[in-house]
Amino acid sequence: MNQKPFIHTFKAGKSYFIYDVNTDKILKVNAAVYNYLNKIEHNLEKESDWNIEIEDEINTLINYGFLKNKRVSKTMHPETKYIKYHIENNLSSIILQVTQNCNLRCDYCIYSGSYSNRVHTNKRMNIDVAKRSIDYLIKNSSQLNEVSVGFYGGEPLLEFDLIKQIVEYVKVVGEGKEIYFNLTTNATLFNEEIIEFFVKNNITTMISLDGGKEIHDKSRKFANTGEGSHDVVLKNVRYIKNKYPEHYKKNITFNTVINSENDYISIDDFISKNETLKDSNFLASTLNNNYSDKEIVSSDEYILGKSYDRFLTLLNKLKFIKDESMSPLSRIERALLDDFRYEKNIEGRLELPDVWHHGGPCIPGAFRIFVTTDGEFFPCERVSESSKMGMIGNLDSGVDIEKAEKLLNIGKLYEEQCSDCWAYSYCDICIAKIDDTKCNENEIKPHDCDRIRHSTENNMKDYCVLKSLGYQY
Repeated sequence: MNQKPFIHTFKAGKSYFIYDVNTDKILKVNAAVYNYLNKIEHNLEKESDWNIEIEDEINTLINYGFLKNKRVSKTMHPETKYIKYHIENNLSSIILQVTQNCNLRCDYCIYSGSYSNRVHTNKRMNIDVAKRSIDYLIKNSSQLNEVSVGFYGGEPLLEFDLIKQIVEYVKVVGEGKEIYFNLTTNATLFNEEIIEFFVKNNITTMISLDGGKEIHDKSRKFANTGEGSHDVVLKNVRYIKNKYPEHYKKNITFNTVINSENDYISIDDFISKNETLKDSNFLASTLNNNYSDKEIVSSDEYILGKSYDRFLTLLNKLKFIKDESMSPLSRIERALLDDFRYEKNIEGRLELPDVWHHGGPCIPGAFRIFVTTDGEFFPCERVSESSKMGMIGNLDSGVDIEKAEKLLNIGKLYEEQCSDCWAYSYCDICIAKIDDTKCNENEIKPHDCDRIRHSTENNMKDYCVLKSLGYQY
């Protein structure tokens, strides 16, 4: 058993802090206590470091319930005993892969043929598979008044006629429920008929747009000509915004896939200063090396630009910069920073449970199901279709409870590595982030640990600095 207190030490500005893992609290301490506990954390303590002042401070912390050495002894997700009920009654979303084909070939898109997890094919979902998928959603959402149906590809607008049939079918069999529709698209195939249908049926659309023309066209090219798609996307976006401004404001969201080899500031500037886009809703996802043989190395320009954007975010929290001056790319990050300690400050805990699991996995087959063109089930669209572990069932047999339970408890596959990790409570690892399609479950290892610890510590530092400057969370 590890007898060391379960803590993590860090500095923020000129102040010293410890993160007490058992209570999930961040404590400000003096330099002497910090130096002593820092050496304990890193196995560097010496008897000469001990003195009466430190003894008094340490005893005070212990008396208030801090500095326990307890670790989680068994990995088990708390929802495991309810998983069958959730799968059979609480399915909230189904995502239909209406086609595996696409009219673009994106060099670094994680769903393109450049990666090992997916390739474009001519496979398309037939109406029978689509209807059976919707029937499954309705049947397994008996405890929910609201459900969503998503359309995914490839490029789903290649199958617009099928989408229309599905929407009309959902309205019939889903009567009595509030049904939300969403679609992820490259936006090159929009026309008046499609746009009118989306407006009429209140379909939420996520449009892929990677920045200015040079950056976007470098990777998002038409399959038949090799030309970039940027101008077509912007033309269609402007049309929607001008003709249907309310629908645009409420239903159009953009996803910027950021290659960290590029210059972050140039992407940020394009979105912030473009008249059509500057008030739009943006999400940003950064490319990673998962499923790819190519290693992505962040450029100096990206690191500098991203750090500066984070700095502006902190100034915004302190009211030195107005919200309207902030980049659309930073909106999600600003919200995440506010939420970083929200539930933890409300709930709290006295110590780690004996049996627990980090918060990375959602409940497979309950929160959402990704249905392939052939009717196979995966926990979400980010899980590789080549993954034997990730495939949790199909339309014929439903969700395999045993496989879903195994993915919910993915931490069991590497619990020895994680039981002593101070960032365990902030871990977001799930099957989509660790399965490279080649290894079996005995070889599964999380490879995002350094990123999680680094980002968690940085968030804690920013949190402490903002609090010290009077920001109210």
